[in-house]
Amino acid sequence: MRVSKLTVLLLVFCFCFNVVSFAESLIELQRIVITPNRFSQQFKDSTAEITIITQEDIKSSGSQNLLEVLRPVKGVLVKDYYGTGAKASIDIRGFGETAGNNVLVLVDGRRVNEVDLSGVNWTQIPIERVENIEILHGGTGAVLYGDNAVGGVINIITKLGKSEKPEINFAQAAGSYQLNKQSVSIGAKNDLLSYSVNATRFDTNGYRENSEYRSFDAGAKIRYTLNDYFNLNLSANSHEADFGLPGPLSLSDLETYSRRDSKSTEENNDVGERDSYIKLGLEGKSIDSGTLNLDFAYRSKLSDTYWGSYSTINSTRIDTFSFTPNYTLTADLFNRENKLIFGLDYYKIDSMLNDFSTTTGLQIGDSDIDKNSLGFYLSDSFDLSDKFMIDLGYRYERIRYDFDYIDYQGLYASVDDFQKRNEEAWKIGSVYSADKDTQIFVNLSKSFRSPLTDEFLLYDFTVFPFGRSVNKGLSTQTSLGVETGLRHAFNKYLKIDLALFDMRVNNEIYYDPSTFLNSSYDKTRHQGIDLQFNTKFTERISGFLNYAYTRAKFEKGIYDNNYIPMVPVNKASLGLNIGFWKNFKLIPIVNYVGSRYMISDQRNHAGKVKPYATVDLRMSYEKNNCEVFLHANNIFDERYSEYAVTNSSGSTKNFYPAAERNLLVGVSYKF
Repeated sequence: MRVSKLTVLLLVFCFCFNVVSFAESLIELQRIVITPNRFSQQFKDSTAEITIITQEDIKSSGSQNLLEVLRPVKGVLVKDYYGTGAKASIDIRGFGETAGNNVLVLVDGRRVNEVDLSGVNWTQIPIERVENIEILHGGTGAVLYGDNAVGGVINIITKLGKSEKPEINFAQAAGSYQLNKQSVSIGAKNDLLSYSVNATRFDTNGYRENSEYRSFDAGAKIRYTLNDYFNLNLSANSHEADFGLPGPLSLSDLETYSRRDSKSTEENNDVGERDSYIKLGLEGKSIDSGTLNLDFAYRSKLSDTYWGSYSTINSTRIDTFSFTPNYTLTADLFNRENKLIFGLDYYKIDSMLNDFSTTTGLQIGDSDIDKNSLGFYLSDSFDLSDKFMIDLGYRYERIRYDFDYIDYQGLYASVDDFQKRNEEAWKIGSVYSADKDTQIFVNLSKSFRSPLTDEFLLYDFTVFPFGRSVNKGLSTQTSLGVETGLRHAFNKYLKIDLALFDMRVNNEIYYDPSTFLNSSYDKTRHQGIDLQFNTKFTERISGFLNYAYTRAKFEKGIYDNNYIPMVPVNKASLGLNIGFWKNFKLIPIVNYVGSRYMISDQRNHAGKVKPYATVDLRMSYEKNNCEVFLHANNIFDERYSEYAVTNSSGSTKNFYPAAERNLLVGVSYKF
């Protein structure tokens, strides 16, 4: 994209940003949030940086999937390998390659992160199901949620019906790369029952060859009032998908082939998966002595990955059982308001991997890996005065892994071993409310990330059968972080959110390309600033501008003072929401990501991936119960990659090209 075009857009936005307008609505700081303390509280009482994305925000943004919603969020970096969301990671606080393992993703408080390296499939959470998204930045969430919550926590809260009369929503969209999407939902509520049921079908050939993605999702959420003390909650979802793995293209490939090409085909690199869950819970209502919540959940994920280049099929099944009760006690302490929550999280995860030869059809090996964890936590929020609140919390978690590997070919030694870990997390935070529109917060926290099951395995090719063992020397990653920030509404038209953070990480887990092993860095440090301005010029025109500065570097060791790969120092987003000409809406969004070193370039000697800026234009017209929309993405046809990787010597550079200019058109109707 030409710099002059971006400059023009920036100047136009900055001009609008300084316009003095007569707005009738106030930019609100006071919203209800759940994620920071696992119970409902006002946004102003949060002692950490938090971003709230409401259903109205999602609708106003025109986003058609979760990654589109998250891409312009302050302090959040999206890396989508294939452009379909099937393989993507979210980075908060600068963790690069392992970002997806350092951000905990929840759906209605239920963990979505996997026990292995497969990551989160962001397409299995259709945007049509989403009510709110709460993003807790930094490591304070580790006290309440445990493992993986080092960089932050993303809690996706799904919808319930809101009207007494059943409301039916239908949407149809079509776009570039033969994209085709349909969704339908129905929801309603009365004095006793609230429910929402939805189904979504998605089909695209993808930007690149062998990046096709086809999925079907169906889900439901029900809340029933049992009595004056409890609600019964039930939620379930079924996800089925088939998608290709186009893989990377090297520099020579990009000179020989098109950016849209792939060196793999649907016949030799393909994934089929089925993922379903059911969650049953008792939700306590507020009473004098407090509230009790009991949640039971079961999840089953099946996937078959066909690797033609290795002549194998990996068939994986992961079953997850969880029991997560907690009790919230609301009682005055020294005549001041006090809220105490304590509970436990029990997870039992059974993972089975079977390998088959595509040549003979015979099973050539299997792996049975189990992970059990039991965490106890308590957190207390206490009002020292009308303006000053403190937040304290502690968590203790026990983790056990059991490893069983069998090779039927006689090439690898069998493994029968286990690992035990005891981990701790804590937080100390406070928030000072100068007035209803101004809060200053500060917190100190310790968080942890235990190794994934795939990260434990060691190989020794100097003996035969090849040695195979569990790397018991792979330490748990821990982080000590401090954060301070400001939330302030200057007037009815302008609000600022500012956060400064400094994280010291010990034993940060990474893949070492020189040894082909998962190892731990000596020490790393993650520092930065998250800044956002929100403005409302008039009742019909609003906008935002944010900037994130992230300095993630090694401290000590052979990489001392080098930058952590795939972490841009600078990231910025800006957008306008312009409503004019009756029911017509125009939403321009600019996203900028600075240069960063490639994955596996801990030495910082292979050169940086170039920065990029994309401009999306979303338009919609809504009348009565019908909306027609048109999205033009990457309108200046920027050619870039969100993800790139090299080898230890820097001699090979591989890129995952992102989509060029593309269109999406659709219609939605509400009955």
